[in-house]
Amino acid sequence: MARDIGARVRRALPATVAVLSRLLRDRVPAGVGQRGALSHFKAGGTGDVVVTANGLVRLTDFFEGRTHGGGIVQDRFGRLRSRFTFEMNGQWRNGRFVLEETFRYDSGRDEFRTWTIVPDGVQGFRGTCPACVGEAIGTYHEDMARSRYRFRLPVGAGQMVFDFDDRLYPVSRDKAINRIRFSKWGIAVGDISIFIERQPQPAALEHPLREPEKESVG
Repeated sequence: MARDIGARVRRALPATVAVLSRLLRDRVPAGVGQRGALSHFKAGGTGDVVVTANGLVRLTDFFEGRTHGGGIVQDRFGRLRSRFTFEMNGQWRNGRFVLEETFRYDSGRDEFRTWTIVPDGVQGFRGTCPACVGEAIGTYHEDMARSRYRFRLPVGAGQMVFDFDDRLYPVSRDKAINRIRFSKWGIAVGDISIFIERQPQPAALEHPLREPEKESVG
């Protein structure tokens, strides 16, 4: 029975791929390359992605205010290891962006963490938190905000430091997907997939914590 099912899946796979290819081709305007396609899907409507004036995804803009969501942790073979929900609150304090996080895991364990993020030029940022070894080094791109850092995770009765490759992909102005791959000694250990949603803010408090932009001198 298992062999028959596997054979059917293999026979159906090429046709399925062909159908998906046609659907994608029909929905992306002719002549639009990979970067052009990203710009096409970002443009227009009330669901615009939060980007800077020069078209870069900025982490602090998305996380300013309250956000919430949930996610899963998988091992390197794709097996589900845990689920979690979270709430975050981000605000500017004395030129630094402070992001407070509360995670609740399906095991009953809670985690509380505070990131401090500072700008690093026009296209970058740096961040620290108690579980981060050294600094997280981040860069802004047209389709994502990416950071790399070393991070302590609980393993058994102790802790172990892993290398994190953290990518935030905005889906709309209020929603984003966060994909994190963590590894040890260059070997992939697992993946974390997170769905994040900004909570509505009262109109009078839409940007209560944003620091005023400095006027250029020229």
